[in-house]
Amino acid sequence: MRLIEELFQTNPKPAEFEPTVNDYVAKYPTRPDRFAAQVRLASVYLNNKDAARAEQILASVLPFDPVGSDVPTSIGAAARDVLDAVVAVHGL
Repeated sequence: MRLIEELFQTNPKPAEFEPTVNDYVAKYPTRPDRFAAQVRLASVYLNNKDAARAEQILASVLPFDPVGSDVPTSIGAAARDVLDAVVAVHGL
């Protein structure tokens, strides 16, 4: 997870960041922090103006970790509408 956090701080492009997150989730499928990695990935997509992909990622994370992933503070104020849409559509 430290590598993911360090890479996230460099403002990566999704193509650079997603393989690292996917590898982490595949290698550690039961670790609770896998959700935080996926929230970071959603944030990267939002920063690159791909709200649809960010919504897909958040929709897959929120049913399993709605509180622990700390989505509202992780994604920033500009993405609140995407988060609200995910919650509304998926009834979370």
